[in-house]
Amino acid sequence: GGKEAVLIPIFGRLVPFHISTIKNVSKSEEGVWTFLRINFVAPGGGGIAAQQLPPEADGNSHFIREITLKARVPTNLNNTFRLIRELRKRVQAREKQVALESDLVTQEP
Repeated sequence: GGKEAVLIPIFGRLVPFHISTIKNVSKSEEGVWTFLRINFVAPGGGGIAAQQLPPEADGNSHFIREITLKARVPTNLNNTFRLIRELRKRVQAREKQVALESDLVTQEP
């Protein structure tokens, strides 16, 4: 489906990451700061299967395992946290539905 990327600012540029590359997202608050931590699917981290990695991945590839964003005003990070979780739910539900439908057998009348 379209519109399934998360844009993350890295060195002043918005870098797209497909939602399927995000393993989980968490939010925490410490003092005046709000932190949004995004963990990515990467080899060597918690039993990641080879089929979860992109086909371009090889032994020489570099992977980002996590990114942490911080802000004094939590409004944007709270909204981003909610939107990422909602998008992950939608994509996972769609993938589950496709897997279920692939097991169905068409019956002839």
